[in-house]
Amino acid sequence: MNPVKIISGIAAPFLRINVDTDAIIPSREIKTVSKKGLSEGLFSEWRYTSTTERKPNDNFVLNQDPYNRSLMLLTGDNFGCGSSREHDLETLKISYGSSEIIFDFDKKHQILLLEGLDEIQQTLKLKNEISSFEEKHLERNPWL
Repeated sequence: MNPVKIISGIAAPFLRINVDTDAIIPSREIKTVSKKGLSEGLFSEWRYTSTTERKPNDNFVLNQDPYNRSLMLLTGDNFGCGSSREHDLETLKISYGSSEIIFDFDKKHQILLLEGLDEIQQTLKLKNEISSFEEKHLERNPWL
């Protein structure tokens, strides 16, 4: 993953709290293991008045001007909760028309995004500290 540098553009207010992964992209919208075509299913329950006919819901913020050209999505607390699926949150960017939407996460995920790391890479940055702790722990507890 590439680290995020500076993003300038319109930010859409999507301040709902506890938006789970099934609301971001319902499982019925995931028809392939690739990321291609996922934009059609993004927020489909809110985005369309009918998910089968795909008639846009004019009351949904991302269907309104200027937010339909948003580069950023400002979210409420606990955005992306629930079972995580690769299609939902792995890249933190989902194509929405000609824009890229970047989801706002808690401080931990913001750091990962800004540094271009996943959670394993972030943990490996602490490898020396972890090894040192383990050595001291085994000295104090040799029976382990």
